[in-house]
Amino acid sequence: MQLRRLWRSALACCLGLWTAQIALGDLSEGIVAYWPLDSDANDAVGSHDGQLVGGAQFVKDNERGNVLAVDGVDGRVEIPHHETLAFGDQDYSLATWVKFDTTPNTGWVGIVTKSRDASPWFGLWATPANQWHFVTSGDGGNRVDAGVVTDGWHHMTGVHVSAASTSALYEDGVLLKENANAVSGQTGVGDIWIGGAKSVTEFFKGWVDDTVIYDRALDPAEVTSLMTEDLLAVDPNGKVATTWGALRRFR
Repeated sequence: MQLRRLWRSALACCLGLWTAQIALGDLSEGIVAYWPLDSDANDAVGSHDGQLVGGAQFVKDNERGNVLAVDGVDGRVEIPHHETLAFGDQDYSLATWVKFDTTPNTGWVGIVTKSRDASPWFGLWATPANQWHFVTSGDGGNRVDAGVVTDGWHHMTGVHVSAASTSALYEDGVLLKENANAVSGQTGVGDIWIGGAKSVTEFFKGWVDDTVIYDRALDPAEVTSLMTEDLLAVDPNGKVATTWGALRRFR
């Protein structure tokens, strides 16, 4: 009887690991760039390495381990343009962890932005009305403004579906709003900035962590999984890298 219980426990454990591995494999599909932002600005899955500029540094956070801190003056990570980061008539998704130093937010703040100096741009901002802002293909009607910026860490995900001309913005795995009239995700040839937006004074004061870009549209279940499963787990010594390491092995 005892042997049978042990066998069942072992089988359940193996099935659980197998199921988790399947989910992990699905989430690895389509990753273009992933910046852990632990101790450098390197791309963990490709060659889109960035560099720290101005008042940007890595600090220890009690919740998330090592993270990027930017000062709201000139601190940012700069990542050079590459054709794989400009999506044309293609689906894409952007996800990141972010925490504001002070709320409510009262001005335009660029969190993760692409090609702000060379329209059309895309990325994640906060608005002067203290809302989250995800925009594709420049601005105008291609934006989603939703939710309220509040204290603490938040996992933000923007998803663009080109054929359907839709853009959706998620906070902590929950859909905030969808824009059903967002044109195809044309993007310019400007750089990616984490912590600001190039050519304008829209610097962010706070912390950013685990930023990832996909060349496909994540579905709602994947958005939740990206946040809630052990992809971004934290232990007392900092973030656990094994799961993201497994993601890299899938590429």
